[in-house]
Amino acid sequence: MAFSVNDRAQLYYELGKLVNAGLSLPAAAEAILDSPVSRGQRAFLTQLSQGLDQSKTIGEAVADIRGLGISTLEISIITATEETGRLGDGFDQLAEYFEMRRNTVREIRGQLVYPAILLHLAVLILIVPAAVNRGIGPAVTEAVITLAVAYAIIWGTYVFFKRWAARAETSAQAD
Repeated sequence: MAFSVNDRAQLYYELGKLVNAGLSLPAAAEAILDSPVSRGQRAFLTQLSQGLDQSKTIGEAVADIRGLGISTLEISIITATEETGRLGDGFDQLAEYFEMRRNTVREIRGQLVYPAILLHLAVLILIVPAAVNRGIGPAVTEAVITLAVAYAIIWGTYVFFKRWAARAETSAQAD
């Protein structure tokens, strides 16, 4: 089940706001569940509530959440701030962290637009001399093959880093 960076940032922001306002964590979770939430947020809050109903600490309940890729960073921050009585601050820190991650991904994607445009322009520029010398048919075929190879390389790189990032969420070594 997907529990995206956006979902995490929003959920931790809401939990921090409610806990800092004086609500207990079970009451905050219930209040959030009463509003429209994503499936990942609903799964997190439901499993968290079940853990708390079993008399687990908040850190233990979060550590026992399955299927959402809860990272050791999240568990550590929640456990530490629970023990110090500053749980709301912990949720605020997590919200800020995931907000930074979300903004970084957006910025990187935005900066990749220019190189993508350059790649396509370069292929088009290479077509013109080939089209003049050999005709438009072979030039277009060559351009399509060149773009297919470039797309395959880009896609392979994307998949590699996507898997690495997913592993980094649950592994301090990969992070």
